[in-house]
Amino acid sequence: MRSLTNPAGLALVVLLALSFSANVVQSYGAKTTSRVCFASVANFTANTAIGLCSHSVLHTLRVGANGTIAYVTTATTPQSTVLKLLPTYCNRRLAYPYLEPYLAVVGSGTEGPVATILSNPTIRANYIRALITFMKSYPRCVGLFIDFSNLTTSQAAGYAAFMQALFQAAGTASLKLASALPWEADRYADVYYSVTLRSLSFNVLRTYDEFYSSLTTIVRPLNPLVAMAAPFNATTKTISYNLYRWIIKGLNPSNIILGISMYGRAFTVTKVSQFGATGTASASVVSYCDALLFSTKFGLQTSSSGESISSSSSMAYVFTSFQSAELKLNFAVSNNLAGVALFSLNTAGTNAELLRYVTSIIAPTPPTGFQYPVASYPTCGVSITFPSLVAITTQPTASTAAGGGTTRAGGVTTVAPGGGSTAAGGGSTAAGGGSTAAGGGTTSAPQPAVVCGITVRSQYGGLVSSFCDSVLEINLYIQSGSACGVVV
Repeated sequence: MRSLTNPAGLALVVLLALSFSANVVQSYGAKTTSRVCFASVANFTANTAIGLCSHSVLHTLRVGANGTIAYVTTATTPQSTVLKLLPTYCNRRLAYPYLEPYLAVVGSGTEGPVATILSNPTIRANYIRALITFMKSYPRCVGLFIDFSNLTTSQAAGYAAFMQALFQAAGTASLKLASALPWEADRYADVYYSVTLRSLSFNVLRTYDEFYSSLTTIVRPLNPLVAMAAPFNATTKTISYNLYRWIIKGLNPSNIILGISMYGRAFTVTKVSQFGATGTASASVVSYCDALLFSTKFGLQTSSSGESISSSSSMAYVFTSFQSAELKLNFAVSNNLAGVALFSLNTAGTNAELLRYVTSIIAPTPPTGFQYPVASYPTCGVSITFPSLVAITTQPTASTAAGGGTTRAGGVTTVAPGGGSTAAGGGSTAAGGGSTAAGGGTTSAPQPAVVCGITVRSQYGGLVSSFCDSVLEINLYIQSGSACGVVV
């Protein structure tokens, strides 16, 4: 397996690129705009946060025996529940027609059914036909997303054949196809890469995964942009190195989506901590809302290489603060990537603050004729001013009324990044809004919108605008009718 011979030299190139692009987020030419939002199975009926995404990926499907369809299930989310909730996800395209929802097929090369479709052409063909048939039942989902992990060198040819055949079948069925790229490029680029990947709708680099997950007794970064101080100084465990490795392998930057963590990791500590200090990692990731609330109270101890830490004398949270996110957005924009992927909606918080912040920077203007969903009452310690609350001048064809949001505001999820198992649960950890979270956020409170000459709460702007248009039509009818002797 080939690898780059001078990682240190590549790191220098990365640093120069970051320096060059220090202010590029504010002045770039509108190329890096996609926001791919990952999620696990949940009830999306009232979810409005997804309206801030350009694409979404739901971990739904697995490979079954003999090329059959299997599902991502848990003890509390059996197959029947998955099938019941799936339409609530695909149907969000009714509210947000600009959204492109994908269904993800997840699996590992160590699983028997996955290994079989990669090695057996007949079973592979059966599974592809089953996938295409399944997708016909959900016409509002636009395509499939393949997210296989732990493939081996011996499975490389089979994976290339699978992706090529599925790409052709999907195209015939007017479906789109995208894929996940493991962040460990030195280990996996030669296994996963094929020319077919260059023709997919997009490829998500799984840099939302944790790079130092094996270090469980020290406070560790999630996914650093460049090398940090020891023991986090491995150049091969940086976003920059692995992105460039995939580009050198043959992928076009404009076809790559950069993964960003929309969750936090908590550590039990004995004093205010920095990266590398002694600390016991939580078994599961925590919601982004939890991290925001904590940082609002205790501030940020450091932000380095796209990683932030907030610590008290007994607890520390590592997460992607707004300040850290901007550094990673600068990197994505300066390298002409297609966009970023946020993992995940299930851990985003009620108002998906990080997703809102990212959208406000790389795609502040919604698609023509639409408005981004406004926020509900701030529950994560950050006052929200995006989207701007202005009078509606055109009637949108999709509802933007607030409500629902993501499936949780606080608590701890039961799935680690990339697992694709259960939707996050738990209740809200609602705290009063209005304070400023460290690392980003504003303090100005949302203002009412003026619609049809009436001051209304912002979340009802779209509804009132629609009603206003109807009233104007009735008024026009009355005025016209009065000239003909009609009395109302």
